[in-house]
Amino acid sequence: MIAKFFATVFYCLVLNSVAFAQEAAPIQPEGTSAPAALATPTPLPTPMPTPPVVEAPSVEPKKEKKTMASAGIGFRNTHWSHLEEPSNTNVSYDIADAKYTSVEGDINIPFLKVKLGINVQQDASSLSNIRGFAGYLGISRMSLVSEQGNFSGKAHFSGQIAPGEARDVSFQQVYRNTELDYTFFMGDEPVTIPVYLGLRYTEWNLPAEEALLSTGQSSGPTILDPDFQAKFYSLLAGMENFKSRLAYDPEHWSPGWGVMANWQIGLGLGTAKIGAATAQNVLTIYKKPVSDTSPGVFTFYTVGQLGPSYGIRVGDFRAIVGIGYEWNVLMLITTGNTDSTSTSQLDAVAYPNFLYQGVIGRFFAAF
Repeated sequence: MIAKFFATVFYCLVLNSVAFAQEAAPIQPEGTSAPAALATPTPLPTPMPTPPVVEAPSVEPKKEKKTMASAGIGFRNTHWSHLEEPSNTNVSYDIADAKYTSVEGDINIPFLKVKLGINVQQDASSLSNIRGFAGYLGISRMSLVSEQGNFSGKAHFSGQIAPGEARDVSFQQVYRNTELDYTFFMGDEPVTIPVYLGLRYTEWNLPAEEALLSTGQSSGPTILDPDFQAKFYSLLAGMENFKSRLAYDPEHWSPGWGVMANWQIGLGLGTAKIGAATAQNVLTIYKKPVSDTSPGVFTFYTVGQLGPSYGIRVGDFRAIVGIGYEWNVLMLITTGNTDSTSTSQLDAVAYPNFLYQGVIGRFFAAF
């Protein structure tokens, strides 16, 4: 049985081998011609070329921006100057120079698009004496800023005064600003400039000299109003390039030498408040009432810092230092209309214009 099985297998293998050989290479007898079908074999179809394999470029996973904290310190040695007007020359101000230190801190939470920050100004001689405070909340490109500050001094008036009225008035000037800003970037990456536009509300009070004008007059006697107040809204534009890139956009911040160039400019309209005691003194001295104790006001102001800066980067740590000149100009004019004022009344027109200037130094770091 076994021998018969192996014989059968061997016989099948031989037949298959012969058949394969005849198909692969048929042998023609000598002197005979092969049939046409065998003389010219049908060519096999040409295989299609295999397209090259193109590998997709590798894409690194985008790094998630992490929460960043930053802080800074600074100093300023500045002083106030009164910008006199031709019709307001009977008042002089003695305002203490501002020698302040400042401490500021920020936190940036990119995945929420939220920024928080504070800035505190203190007397250099007494850190417990806070002269100014500011805080802000930013969401995406919008930010809400609140600021409050004060400075003290004395006003001396050399004009005519009412009986019992003092010529020297000590004051503590308080100002409050609240503003809503929108930030955008000008220029092409990677060199862009952060610029912002905003709307600000200001409350401001300081002893002010007021010219008393009748119909058609451009000058007249003056009086000191120790309770002068102004409230106004203003449109503003500005730029902050000292710390904004370093703290909030480190990918586009470059270390090395640079320019600390921060500025803000604004125009505003609002109303003023003539003190009740001053209105009574006008009536006592000049026998005429004040036409309007809440006249309109027009304001112009500009604030800025300009000087060299230098930044360093070590891993995720970034720092910058700058020193320069700081200025703050405020011009405020009451908009009395003497053309419509009765001859039996007086317009109280004030021009409390000031220049605040000096040296400032800043250091800021982010990590």
